[in-house]
Amino acid sequence: MKPKKGLLEEKQIITSIDADLDGASDEKELAEEQSNSKPDKLPPNVVKSKNRWWLKYVITTAVLGVMTLLIALGLGVFSITNQKFLLGELSTAFFVPGIFAVGFGLLILCSNGGAFDIFAYGFMSIIRMFKKDPLDRKYGGYGEYRKLQREKKRSFWYLVIVGGVFVLIGGVLLIAFNLV
Repeated sequence: MKPKKGLLEEKQIITSIDADLDGASDEKELAEEQSNSKPDKLPPNVVKSKNRWWLKYVITTAVLGVMTLLIALGLGVFSITNQKFLLGELSTAFFVPGIFAVGFGLLILCSNGGAFDIFAYGFMSIIRMFKKDPLDRKYGGYGEYRKLQREKKRSFWYLVIVGGVFVLIGGVLLIAFNLV
């Protein structure tokens, strides 16, 4: 029994078979056809997201602001009359959401580096065991899975930057708390 070929190998085989059926079996002709073809247009939502790069920053700031407000309400900031305690509680209210945002950003950085790929691949393998056809694979093996995952990089800087600003504000308030 032959081992099942990976997804990339299957696509290459299908491409070469299609080329043979179309009469373009010569590699030079195939390369010319591919170079003369128009590049695929990006979907409209991709183009829009590049024009609105700032939207991630605004949404993250709004979410962290709401978290800060909820923490401040929970700590009773609006009923505190002592200035020192007010600065201490505001420091906490800004610091906690900032640390969460920076932490999530750094987790995405680790994920982009492939730190969790083995766990995701293992989990998918376990789920696949319970399917009707357990030999039906989306990926040829772990190496091919890693190669495809490297292409899927998620942005994380907006979390680190906005979270860092909130941590910085919390730090300034903490310094003011210690000086008063």
